Amino acid sequence: MSYYAKAIFWYMQGRKSYTRTAFEISSTNFRSLDDYDAKNMSFMVTGGSTGIGRAVALSLSKKRGTNVHIVCRNKKNGEETLEAIKNEKHPESEAFLHLVDLSDPIEVTKFSKNFISQGYKLNVLINNAGVLSNTLEYNRWGIERSFCLNVLAMYILTRDLGQHLVSSSNNLTKPRVIFVSSGGMLTSSLKHEKPDFVPIPFDGVAVYAHHKRQEVVLADIFSDLHSDIHFSSM
Repeated sequence: MSYYAKAIFWYMQGRKSYTRTAFEISSTNFRSLDDYDAKNMSFMVTGGSTGIGRAVALSLSKKRGTNVHIVCRNKKNGEETLEAIKNEKHPESEAFLHLVDLSDPIEVTKFSKNFISQGYKLNVLINNAGVLSNTLEYNRWGIERSFCLNVLAMYILTRDLGQHLVSSSNNLTKPRVIFVSSGGMLTSSLKHEKPDFVPIPFDGVAVYAHHKRQEVVLADIFSDLHSDIHFSSM
């Protein structure tokens, strides 16, 4: 089935299964966040300065005794989010801002090492950052930029922080890694032979859908490698 045929099929199904309406129906069965005790737990949210990431970071900071680490590239957005959190967070919670270019694999690797060496603990990693690019851009290593941000950064962070997640848990709470994907991934099959697949002519939506498919597969692969960590894709 071609990409466009899958897109049409997904649209018809997605209207019922992946839209706001579907969320509102499903949410009647969700447990309230108020039911969870997150005291002394530490969370990292990539892309935590805007959109879903910001909403998640803000919500977590309102829980008693949490530490929320916001990872983003844009200093202005990051500082605005940090200020908003400080105004609304629980008095016993803390928020931290880390400015990282997630499209730069070397910078991501360096950040992971520094995070551990600075003594921060981590119980939950939320791989949320993502970009749908309308133009084809390559980084200094000749790798397509959105692939680095959407997929490679998630891989590096999960790989490098995995053991730290386990050691931070002290057997009290099973550490978690969450990959924030998209229903759009259902329109793309996995291209094993070309992880940084780029169609010619460039199609940002198709590339983004493939990246979101890869994120789900990454969660499956890591879950097989680390039975002591709970992996989710959503």
